[in-house]
Amino acid sequence: IEITLVIPENEQKEYVYEIEKHKGKEKLKTENIKNLRLDSQGNIASYYGGSMAEIKNTIITSLEKKQQKALKRIKIKNYHYIDLCLCIQDGSLFDLNSFKMAFTNLDKYLFQNIFFITPSHFIRYNKKTGFEEYPRKLKNM
Repeated sequence: IEITLVIPENEQKEYVYEIEKHKGKEKLKTENIKNLRLDSQGNIASYYGGSMAEIKNTIITSLEKKQQKALKRIKIKNYHYIDLCLCIQDGSLFDLNSFKMAFTNLDKYLFQNIFFITPSHFIRYNKKTGFEEYPRKLKNM
């Protein structure tokens, strides 16, 4: 199985801010994070995560990169099939129907199964059966 994390560009900038703040850096860049709002302690209260179009394009880019990596692996080892798991940070904008509408040509990839895991959805695309969603099971902490 190939696994990758899908993060919109503004979300990546937010992560850099958080990491640098945690390390104790004092002069942090904030002007490059869209719609950033800080609380009185300098912690992020809110920011723009990313549009559905950007997330879709980032997913497609990830699919293409992982396809190339998987093709190389198949040449080296005799795998029967390879699956792909995409962990999508800001993918709660998508639900089962929007995945079906946005990704109509997944058969062109060599992956038998493509798992789309977002904060609120767990969706699988299978070449034989198509899209299906699994219920999320959350443990009480």
